[in-house]
Amino acid sequence: MVASVSEWIDRGVTSFTWDVFGGGGPDGPLSSRYEDNVALLDVVKRLRARARETDPESSFTAETNSISGLEWDGEVLDHTWNWLSIQTKECHLTTTEYVEYVEAAPINNVLRAPRVNCNVESSPLALKKSMADGTYINFLLRKPDGENGSAILSEKPELSRAVKQVAARRRQFLPFFTDGTPIGDGILADPGPVFVRAHIWGNRALVVLVNEAGAPVMTDLNLNPALWLPEGKHRLRRFDADGRSTDEAEIAVKKGHPSFVKGGKLAPGDMEYITID
Repeated sequence: MVASVSEWIDRGVTSFTWDVFGGGGPDGPLSSRYEDNVALLDVVKRLRARARETDPESSFTAETNSISGLEWDGEVLDHTWNWLSIQTKECHLTTTEYVEYVEAAPINNVLRAPRVNCNVESSPLALKKSMADGTYINFLLRKPDGENGSAILSEKPELSRAVKQVAARRRQFLPFFTDGTPIGDGILADPGPVFVRAHIWGNRALVVLVNEAGAPVMTDLNLNPALWLPEGKHRLRRFDADGRSTDEAEIAVKKGHPSFVKGGKLAPGDMEYITID
């Protein structure tokens, strides 16, 4: 295996995805022996070192066997490529429903790698929530009644527009995603009316809002930034989904005191970004 993959690397193929990787650590459900898991990681480390000599930005991803093995497999994986599903069991019948988005904020907060994935097929809302989480977004587009990969993004106009929009916002706020710490909705002092995800970067915070409802909602929020930011006065800026600055104010950060942030009306499926610095 090492010889075969090394040959591909020498020919310029430096990034790989492994189908059904590892055993989920020494205690994983598919583990055989501890020594086998260690040996597999050692082989991949050698291959990755060789690939980086050719391409420093080469990647290695995989379909992981067990969520409990993410920390173990994360030694060599950049991100996952897993099917996402909800299984319902009734008597002897198990029904599997594949989904485009799963809650990943706790894992993203604990593990820098691998980044867990979401499989976006057609839903702009799933895309926006995945972007807010900071998960790895895998596009699995298909034509109606077609096989996976049978469609291209331009054939999904609504999704295509959303991709261009969130990609631009990720670039705009990139350090929060690449160098910051995702804290999910941990910035909230009370539950809010919209989907909220926050990222802390040094003494700054980015709060991403997504309206999941089918009607416009007011985005008034009770925040608890004192858990993450120094006490004192901070500048709060709001940006719309196109990255335009829409408002600027001062916010007081004090331990034990929630910070109320007056919002505006957010349309269904729309996004808003708040920076606190």
